[in-house]
Amino acid sequence: MIPPKHYSDWMEYYDLLKDEREEFYRIVEVLEKGTLEWTPGVAEKIINETFKVIEYKLKQITQAFHTELNNANGEEHYTVAAIMNAKNKFNGVKRIGALSVFPQDVSKTLLEVVNKYVDDSQQSLIASAKEDRTGYFSSIVKHNKLTDSSLVGDKELANQNDSSSQTPNFKPGRRVLF
Repeated sequence: MIPPKHYSDWMEYYDLLKDEREEFYRIVEVLEKGTLEWTPGVAEKIINETFKVIEYKLKQITQAFHTELNNANGEEHYTVAAIMNAKNKFNGVKRIGALSVFPQDVSKTLLEVVNKYVDDSQQSLIASAKEDRTGYFSSIVKHNKLTDSSLVGDKELANQNDSSSQTPNFKPGRRVLF
């Protein structure tokens, strides 16, 4: 696959992203290598199409997540697998928002949209877990969150928002010798 250079190339790859049969991460890797001349008309169109693709993928992930949860039938292994799959897929969508072709403010907005959606999904999951009388599902949701600070884009947002010193505060702990 050749990295996109023109608006029409980008639209072809965006159409491939919407196709479930295509390998999502391979397409995103190609898009990460792509370039685009950022002119006023093209910029507006590419931003709108990117929002549409992100929205479509988020809905697709949510539908697949609900299907996997329903198929899990309360079994811990399958429930955790469904949560981890959704988390990984959300991470892939964040990669779309973090493409280097976008200016920093556009990328920040795209990542905020995805983060808000993931946060809302996590809150919805917590709310439905509270209805579980046994507390078992609540425990699974508590220990396996959709939101994770190690996801792509969160580091970029943190670096933009916090430009303080990069040296960690490290103090050696007390050693106990027997």
